[in-house]
Amino acid sequence: ASDTMIMADAYGNMALAHYYLGNYNDSLEFHQKALNIKIKCLGPNHASVASTYTNMGSCVLTMGQYEQARDYYQKAVDIDKVCLGESHPSTAEDLSGLALVHQNLGDLNSA
Repeated sequence: ASDTMIMADAYGNMALAHYYLGNYNDSLEFHQKALNIKIKCLGPNHASVASTYTNMGSCVLTMGQYEQARDYYQKAVDIDKVCLGESHPSTAEDLSGLALVHQNLGDLNSA
């Protein structure tokens, strides 16, 4: 399983590289590959899974896909609250991303 997680990390790194190059569709594809491995190896409620959802949310937010970004950030928040707690910095970061999505959707009450 450790070799498999190394692949998940490699996919995550490729996703970030593509993101910074502006290749958002490729980035999202590599994030999805990493996510699939992480869920299989770690289960769906792991902080590393939440981190990948955060990265996917950031990617689709940049692409203007706000509804999809909301879904990814919400998944990350839900997992982080269980795994890390309400006051953890990662939870706060994901809540901030979720608020930005709601702002872009014009839903200021939820932001």
